[in-house]
Amino acid sequence: MPTPSLRSSLTAVRHSATATVRTVAAGDAHELARRATGAVAAEGCVENIALKLTSVYETSSQSLQWGVCGTLADGHGYSAGIVQFTTGTGSAEAVIEDYWGRVGSNNEFSAYNATLEALAAAYQTSGELQGSTAGLDGFCDAWASAAAKSAFQTAQLDVFETDYWIPSQNLAVSFGLTHALARAQVFDSTIQLGLQGTNQLGASIGKVGSNESEWLMSFLQAREAKLQSMGSVYAATVTRVQSYMHALDTGNLDFAGNQVEALDNDGNVITVTCDASVAATATGKAGWTSSSLGGSGGGTGLVFSGGDARGASLVAVAVGLACWAVMF
Repeated sequence: MPTPSLRSSLTAVRHSATATVRTVAAGDAHELARRATGAVAAEGCVENIALKLTSVYETSSQSLQWGVCGTLADGHGYSAGIVQFTTGTGSAEAVIEDYWGRVGSNNEFSAYNATLEALAAAYQTSGELQGSTAGLDGFCDAWASAAAKSAFQTAQLDVFETDYWIPSQNLAVSFGLTHALARAQVFDSTIQLGLQGTNQLGASIGKVGSNESEWLMSFLQAREAKLQSMGSVYAATVTRVQSYMHALDTGNLDFAGNQVEALDNDGNVITVTCDASVAATATGKAGWTSSSLGGSGGGTGLVFSGGDARGASLVAVAVGLACWAVMF
């Protein structure tokens, strides 16, 4: 079994974060009443749609790409899976630990455990990205093989929710946000810029006043300017911010009808709809299974259209061309 690592050291924090988000949602009678009318998406659908939007920006597909894996020349080592977990920050190791706990030590990643833990520990200690892939030969093959298994897909969903979704939603609460679109945007920003970077952007604007739409536009403009100032591959990803600007322009702040209109990485209008299995449950939570979300186990059958730097990078990895991308 793996030794205690970054993931196990954050267990108590995650449990606290889960309680915080659920308390806010359950304690707001007015918000629950609004959702009952159908004008506001069920909580599970907010999460479902937000993840599908980010999947579009990361892999140019609404179907979650469990098996995508490659080195993206961004200093993060290998990037893989539904939200591009990385070996250079310990997030890929967190997924593998979750998987290890589900299937035992006889799995595809046994040979990489020591290297992955060392990379995660180095990142945790120094705060610096660990871009080395030494000792990880064949890692992407192992990831693609595991990605066909429901236990590994569930592990990806677990780390997505506990390490990214819940912290991002607590941050959104701290900003004073209530609308689905704004909360989803905070999540997507967290995926790209990290929780700290997103918090800094929000802090530069201040808490929400009387008009959440105006706050969200200010946040989007600040995020776009941040990406432009970072240059290179980051500037190329402003398309995902522009997608949220389009969604804001439609006025569907609460994902009414359990859907939202946005833009893909080429600027084409798309509609992202909550999966039926999620919408059918009281909170949506019961619908969060790997089978309900579809996707490609091995990352095959993708249709990348360019635009977003990460999506374009994955195409380049697939054909052995030069690649570039953004990953938090």
